[in-house]
Amino acid sequence: MKGIVLSGVALVLLVIGSAVTLRFYRGNKEFRVFVGAFAGALVVYAGAFWLLPADLGFLPAGWRETAALVDFVNGLVILALMFHGYWCFSYFSCLSPSMSVMVTLRLRGREGMTRAEALAIQGSDQPVSLIFQRRLPKLLQGGYVREEAGAYRILAPGERVAALGSFLKRLINAQLTV
Repeated sequence: MKGIVLSGVALVLLVIGSAVTLRFYRGNKEFRVFVGAFAGALVVYAGAFWLLPADLGFLPAGWRETAALVDFVNGLVILALMFHGYWCFSYFSCLSPSMSVMVTLRLRGREGMTRAEALAIQGSDQPVSLIFQRRLPKLLQGGYVREEAGAYRILAPGERVAALGSFLKRLINAQLTV
């Protein structure tokens, strides 16, 4: 149980550390920040695990794992899985082209966005058709966006998701494109 408790503490530090770092980060390789925060969390976890007592000063005897290596590996696996979930959430809510399209549509309001403008948000490092073959069709099917008169416009469910994305993008100081 010590490993599980310490992995939770390490995750909290990872989230706070990555959010603060992203707030000041000016590059476009955010994944490096997340990997760096994860590496720091691993160091904190491993150091705390081997330096702190087996009961952490508050764990009941029945909650202690008798094999320290098993406890350590359990916490390590849980930390890795929680990081994976955190990264997936952060990528979609802050960094993905789909969220960028929805946030931009939200900022533009009734003006909407043309296909060319949507393509410009995607960036040049991905295949040109990716946004039209995968991202926008999923947003259309999900009821987040609609296409009318040659432009995409955001719908109420997309507004709610984009509001969360806007808040998180402002939190990490990501650029909001209009």
